[in-house]
Formats: sequence, structure tokens, C-alpha cells
Amino acid sequence: MSARPLSSPVPKSTLARGLRVLEALSVADGPLRFSDLKALLPGLTDSTVSRLLQTLETDGYVAKESTLGYVSGPALRAWFERMAILPKSAIEVFRQVALNLSWLSNESAAIAILQDARLTVVASQLVEGAVSIIGVGGCLHFEADHAGSMALLSALTNEERAALLQGAYSRIADERAYAEALKVMRVDEEIFRDASLLRPGISRMAVAFEDGDIRGVLFLCLTRESAEQNFDSFAEGLRIQKMELLTGLKQIS
Repeated sequence: MSARPLSSPVPKSTLARGLRVLEALSVADGPLRFSDLKALLPGLTDSTVSRLLQTLETDGYVAKESTLGYVSGPALRAWFERMAILPKSAIEVFRQVALNLSWLSNESAAIAILQDARLTVVASQLVEGAVSIIGVGGCLHFEADHAGSMALLSALTNEERAALLQGAYSRIADERAYAEALKVMRVDEEIFRDASLLRPGISRMAVAFEDGDIRGVLFLCLTRESAEQNFDSFAEGLRIQKMELLTGLKQIS
């Protein structure tokens, strides 16, 4: 079993390289050999690829089946189980919208949906040379300094929000802390912008969306300088891609 060769350049970041490996494993019909995975990252030494695979294996995203090769690990399979409630056609809509937004802004973009009292990333587009962003399958906690989580919380009913704030994935103390963060972060009825405390100099811009039972958020991850200089165009891009996303989801419903 060989991996499908990719024409796009080799990612420079370790995160993006790992995502490329996981993408290949997710669509493979069987185990992939070391040489198959190395072919996805031309120019890298055997030792570099080996260290990458060892890290993914340690974290449970990759597993080695004796001499047969590498397969999806328990952590990656668990992510697929969480994604199983979404049809492939919906996932493709999410991927295309995230890609569109990254093309328009030249910044990293992602989409997360509300699942099991947390935000799970279903599409992620990392732009080379731009700020890194959480990958597909990653979990966003509800934090008072993240525009994505605040945008989603603001779109919920009081009862729904209260339940999430008290849940295991919340890092917001209570409704009062939420309300104080909302005053700072909400730019208008739709657009939210933050100033990350954990990543100084980094900002996220976000907009929430809802289509039937699917509720989530579309967001950019960029520098504070870029967010300030290009705010109007990025805000418009978020609004437009939100409509594209909703249109795409309605077409497949």
C-alpha cells in the first residue's frame, strides 16, 4: 500500500508535517510503510521522519503493526468516532470554507462545532509562514480570551451557556466572568476579536453559525498587528464565508 503523492510543498512546521501524515493514514486502505510516509515529506532525512512518527505514536495518533507498517492509532480513531455524526459531504463543506477564508486572508483558519459540551475542530487550514492554528480533531476549551469560544457561547440560550460554563471543558469561572469578557471581545452582533493571554501577540477573529443541530464557529488565527490593520476586510471575509458555509450545508441537507 503506497501513499498518494502530494504536489504541495513540504510543510515547514512540525504540526503541519504531522497533519500530512495523519491525512494519509486516514484515507489509506491498509498500513503504510515508512518509505510511503517519507515520500509525503520529500527532502527530510530518515531520522527527522522517524522522530515525527515516534512523537505521533507516543501520543496515540499513529500505531505500528509489526513489519506491515503504520496505521491510525487510538487517538486518531477516537477523533473519527466523534466525526461520525457528520456526513462526508458536510466535512467537505467545512474544509472548503476554511480553505476559502485562508486564501482570502492569507491567514490560518479553522472551523469548530459544538459536540459533547466542547468545541471540536472539523476543518483547519494552516498557511505557511503565518500563525499556527489548532488542527482537525483538536478540542477548544471555553476560554474568556478566545474569540471562537466566546462567539459560540454568545449564540446559545442562557440555559445552554450556563451548562457549558459549569462543564469540564470550561475555563470561565461563571456568568459574570463571561459577561465581562463579552464586553471586551464582541465587536458587533457577529464578529468577535480577542487578545490571547497564553499566546502574547496573537489574536483570533471569529463568527458563530448555526444550521439545524450543527452549531459552531469559524475563526482566523493571526497576529494582533494583522488583525488591527486588516480588521474590516477580515470581518467581511468571515461574514461571507459564514454564508457560504450555511448555503453549502443547506444544499446537502
